[in-house]
Amino acid sequence: MKKIILLTFALGLIFSSCEEEASKGVSKVTNYANMTVTGADPLFWEIGTAFVDPGCVAIEGSTDISTKITVESDVNSNKVGRYHMTYDVLNQDGFPASASRTVYVYKSTDPRNGYYTSTSVRSYKGGAYTTRGPWPQSILVLGNGTDELWIEDLIGGWYYIGSKYGIDYATAGVAKFDTSANPNTMSTLSGVEALPWGYVAEPNTTSPSTYNNTTKTLLLNVDLPAVPMKFRVTMNNPQPL
Repeated sequence: MKKIILLTFALGLIFSSCEEEASKGVSKVTNYANMTVTGADPLFWEIGTAFVDPGCVAIEGSTDISTKITVESDVNSNKVGRYHMTYDVLNQDGFPASASRTVYVYKSTDPRNGYYTSTSVRSYKGGAYTTRGPWPQSILVLGNGTDELWIEDLIGGWYYIGSKYGIDYATAGVAKFDTSANPNTMSTLSGVEALPWGYVAEPNTTSPSTYNNTTKTLLLNVDLPAVPMKFRVTMNNPQPL
């Protein structure tokens, strides 16, 4: 029995030694990049002005690796709307880090700019209309100075604020208006962001959307034909940016 115990102990020492030898140089510490967006986020940018990225800083340990950052951006400084920038970098061991920025392109002197109080009325599959709002949180609206408005949520915050699902459940878009009369009448919607379920808002042709320059009231009549749902949204009392 004594010989067996001694033999087991000796084998244990051998295996332990082999494991230590095999693991030499395998364990190491890596420093993930610490990324800091430079300048404002969100960033409001004057329409028609060439966009200049304020940049981003990446620090790995004590080393600045900002020159290794790659940038993805869809910013169009000639079109009113919300855009996104993503900054990505790899540290020396190939581990990724990222940061992001939201950019709003608008005409700063457009009197229609602001955070609007919103009340939304919805008909679901032909049923009776139900009302939500007004919300304590406002909907952002930005103008291009002439005939377009970017609207943060064309359905007035029904899911985004009312259901507390968050900004991914807002459907933003650019409304083009005929400004020859007051109230202005919406002619088209463009750049409409689909809801996570794939539903896309479309103008209601029987009840046109309007903007009243005198009262600063936006009336949105939009449909989600795929469901179907109809929304009648009133936005007013804009607070300045």
